[in-house]
Amino acid sequence: MKTDAKEYLEYLDKEMTIMGILSAVSLAAPAGILNTFMSDKGDLKAQIWEAGRFFVTAGSLLCVLAAFFFYMQRSRLAQFYGHICLVKALGEDPLAELLCDANSGKTYLPYCWGFTALVTGFIE
Repeated sequence: MKTDAKEYLEYLDKEMTIMGILSAVSLAAPAGILNTFMSDKGDLKAQIWEAGRFFVTAGSLLCVLAAFFFYMQRSRLAQFYGHICLVKALGEDPLAELLCDANSGKTYLPYCWGFTALVTGFIE
């Protein structure tokens, strides 16, 4: 049986786009917050920074960690995308097993870690 992976490749492409967006948001959020605190310190900003410096810093670091995990997930999905395309180009048919590996829970661990870090960072 010949396996057609066109639809799954389209899905992986969308997932990689989502991971790219999540990576960008995870970096933009702390950048905006830190930029606000580092520029033109007013009395209120200075008071908030003094009271919550640890939480703002920890939350920002967790958001950057989330960006790393989302990027790692995107990279992993891109690797599967490339392998699937290569297998198709070579005309081999271990494609079904490769599709199962690409959709396994183990493949999506960085995604779970990324969301955990992002949510924790936003909470901080």
